[in-house]
This record gives sequence, C-alpha cells and structure tokens, in this order.
Amino acid sequence: MKKRCTFFVFFIFILTCLLACPFALAEIEIEKEAIASTIIKEFSTPAIFNLTIKNKNIQTDYFRIDTLLDITLQPTGSFKIAGNSEENILLKAFFSEKAREQYTGSYGFAYYIKGQTTGIKEDSLTVKIVSLKDAVEIVIPKSISMHDEILIIAINNKEDVILDLEVSIESELFEKKENITLTPYEKKDILIELDPVKIWKKAGTYEVTITLATEDYSMPLKKNIVMEPLTDIKTEEKGINLIVYQKTTITKTNIGNVPQKVFVELKKTSFAKGFTSFNIEPTSIEQEGSLLVHTWEKELNLGESLVVKSTTNFMLPLVLLLVVVAIASIYYSYKSKELVVKKKAIKAITKTGEFVVKVALFVKNKGEEASKIKITDKLPILTRLHERFGAVKPDKIERDRLIWHIDRLSKGEKRTFSYVAFSDIKVVGRLELPAAEVTYTSKGQEKRATSNRVYVIS
Repeated sequence: MKKRCTFFVFFIFILTCLLACPFALAEIEIEKEAIASTIIKEFSTPAIFNLTIKNKNIQTDYFRIDTLLDITLQPTGSFKIAGNSEENILLKAFFSEKAREQYTGSYGFAYYIKGQTTGIKEDSLTVKIVSLKDAVEIVIPKSISMHDEILIIAINNKEDVILDLEVSIESELFEKKENITLTPYEKKDILIELDPVKIWKKAGTYEVTITLATEDYSMPLKKNIVMEPLTDIKTEEKGINLIVYQKTTITKTNIGNVPQKVFVELKKTSFAKGFTSFNIEPTSIEQEGSLLVHTWEKELNLGESLVVKSTTNFMLPLVLLLVVVAIASIYYSYKSKELVVKKKAIKAITKTGEFVVKVALFVKNKGEEASKIKITDKLPILTRLHERFGAVKPDKIERDRLIWHIDRLSKGEKRTFSYVAFSDIKVVGRLELPAAEVTYTSKGQEKRATSNRVYVIS
C-alpha cells in the first residue's frame, strides 16, 4: 500500500511539471522535405532538408534548431518568424566522423525547435548512411574494338545525395580525367576519345582503374575490359620488271592484334633460279612442273612484318655473252681477212727543230692470191711529204694522199712501204695518223681492208 502511494505522488509530480513546461504550450507546425537525405560515410557533406516552420501564435518569436546527438545542425543561430506566419529553413545535418562510421543504412535522429516564447517542438529526421562504393555505380562496356573511336563510361548516383567528384580513369588502352557533379539519382556519361595508336594492343583482358576523389578522399575501383581479337594482314608488293633485271619486294604486316602466321610464295624457272638471290632464305622449295616454288613462312606478332626481296639479274651473263660474241666476231673478222695491213710510226726531231714522223705500212696476204692491189695512205694533218722514201716509192701522190699499186701478192707474201712526213710547226700533244686503206681482187671478188690507226705523242 505504501509503494502505491509513492508511485502516485511521483506521477502527479511529473504531470504537473509537464503542464507547467513551455513545451506543452508550443504552437509550432513543421513540414519536412528531403533534398539530399543520404550521407556518404567517407565524406563530411551533410544531409539536407527543407523545413517549413509555421508559427501559429499571434506573436513574433525567435527560434533555434538543436539536437542532443553528435550531429551539427545548420543554421546554428536564431531566426525570426512572425506570428501566424511560416518560414522555409534549409537545414543541414553534419554527422561526425564517429557517427558516420558507427551507423549504416537508415538512421532516424531526434531534434527540437525551441522558441523564446512559443515553447519547444520535438521532431525527427531520417537519413541513410552508405559507403561511396555503394552509392555510385560505374558501368563500362564489356569489350572494345581497335576500330572504336569513342568509349562511354556511365557514372550512376544511386542515392539521394549530391556528389562533387573528380573522376580519373586509367588503363593501358585509354585515360581520362574529369570533374562531375551528380544530383540525386542522376546518371552521367564520360566520353573518352580513343587514340588508335594506344588501343593497338594484343587481344585480351585489360584492367581499368577508376578513381573517385574529393579534396580529402579518394577511392579506386577496378574494372575489366576485353580488347576484341582482330585479324588483319596488310600486303604490299613492289617490283621492277625488265627483260634482263627483275626485282620483287613483298611485305606482309600484321596490323591486327592477334599473332598470325603468314606465307609468301614466289615462282622461278630453274634457269632463272641460277641468277636469283633472296634477302632471306625460303622456308621450303618445291618443284611444280618446270617451276620452282619458293615459300616463306613466319608467325607475326602485332606490328611485325615479313619482307621478302627477290632479285633476278641477267646482266652478268648477258655481258659475258656479248664479250664472247665480240671476241669471236673480232677473231672471225681477223681470220677471214685475206689481206692484212698494219701501220707503224716513229717520231723524230731534227737539229733544226723540225718534227719528223717515219711511217711504215706492212702488207701481208694471208689468203689466196690477190691481184689489182691498191694501197692508199693519207698524210697526217699539218705535215708535208719528204722526198725520201723507202724501197718502193708511191706510184701516185695526190696532195696529201700516197698511192701504191701491186699487180699481185701470192699467199703468205709480204710487202713493206714507208715514207717520211715532217712539219715546220711544233706539234703539241698527240698527232693522229689515219688508217691506210687497201683494195684488191681475190677469187673474182673485189675486197677491202684497212689498217690500224696510229698516234704519235709529241
């Protein structure tokens, strides 16, 4: 009985206090709208609410908003609301680092609005506390091609929070840095222009590091992207095709991104093979009818080339053939001559300073008997004929021409004719003596022969 009385007295006391407290007399009406009700654990950014506070009293009053928790509310000072009026207050709730670490998910907290004369109104707000990695979704394509020009990476804000982020994207294939602002539940695309040289990489999986950062925090996220395989071989062929000289250059280059085996094939006749050289030895040689098939084989990695050069040169054998033909022709011409004339000259200087040349002609019949032989020689330029001759004097002298006649020459018979030419003018350099000419009849045919030219150095 004594305990019941004590409890009743305590209840009456508490009730009296509440009735006497201004809280019980508060005439405040609150409407709440969440602007950004999510808090990121790693950031110090606040949750933001729009409060519409109505003062239902007839008197103007000054109010302030407070909480007893480890949360800082702004505005921190007092604000005035006229009687029977309302005011929109942008309330920011800053959670301490300890509070952000302690709570995850939805969290409701109490706060109160206190007026100087109106009283106290208690209310609650609900926020959501999540990690950045749970608040942001990053979507990248599963694969990329060497022919792609643009890559799009999507950044999705999944929460009711405003995010100001520096986004850094790094990979062997591309890179990008961009500052973005994401409003609640907003999605933004980051466009990356692809460098065709940089994305020319071997087919396979590549790691992409996407770093989301603020002034005092950064979070790297790892993603994978696949470089699609592309098979592409570029073939170039250049050549020079002449009758006596052929040159062929075949180049095969791997411009794809997977290793690939390539083949080069050249066909040559067995004869041409003897005059053909290659910059690299063929992998195999096979007979195909009258042709020899040369094959080169190589596996090319990215950017590698197989270059085969073939040179077929018939110049050397052609030159040798022409030399042989010329020698044979000269030899045949020499052998076929029945009458051979050879010319020699000897120079001398007289005591009086005259330039003197003694000229000798040697005529030999190597064939059958020759008849009606006429030997004609011409004096060198700027010279005159001396009165002195050899054993046989010219039969006729016509200005600068000397003519000898022989009725016949038997096979093997030789004759020598000589004369002396001189000049009062000093000869400087080289003096040319023209070739002598012989006409004759042999085997009923008229024939002709000439001697060699002779040069005398003064």
